Amino acid sequence: MNPSPIPGTPQAAAPKGASARLFLALWPSPEARLAASRWQAAQHWPAGAQVVAPSNFHVTLPFIGAVALARVQVLAAACVVPFKAFDILLDRVEVWHHGVVVLVSGALPGALVDLHERLTTTVRAQGVELDTREFRPHLTLARRSAGLVPAKLDMPAPVQWRVNRYVLAVSAGGQYNVVQSYPAS
Repeated sequence: MNPSPIPGTPQAAAPKGASARLFLALWPSPEARLAASRWQAAQHWPAGAQVVAPSNFHVTLPFIGAVALARVQVLAAACVVPFKAFDILLDRVEVWHHGVVVLVSGALPGALVDLHERLTTTVRAQGVELDTREFRPHLTLARRSAGLVPAKLDMPAPVQWRVNRYVLAVSAGGQYNVVQSYPAS
């Protein structure tokens, strides 16, 4: 795989010391993205809720954080972890700390936990310090939604998602852009 430069940040023109906020994630198919947006639309959002744009839907694997632009391509090349495609079912809404509203799975696939662990090991081997909090896979639907009572009636069908790739993405200005995609083997 040949990782491509981060969109909008040509490395030759980057200021010395410039960095990018990176994360590895499951990137939904168009069908999974549409299904998740139905769950989002079924909620009755409180005033001030910051609803996530469906184009930004993802499930974070390791969050990497700030990485010098000069290291991004090396890190992207190192993040190749072979895996077999697997299914995930997102079937319930939860409200987390600070009003973060997420779509989660009632039963985590072992393949997802394994992929997260292997990617964490791979990134740490590159000298990157990662968050040590427990892995809680989720798809964020909204922020600043404290007090939301998740809708219970007339809920959409669960999001059935065939995971056949993960990505390295950059977070910039509230937008997420894919730097490199890693397909299932």
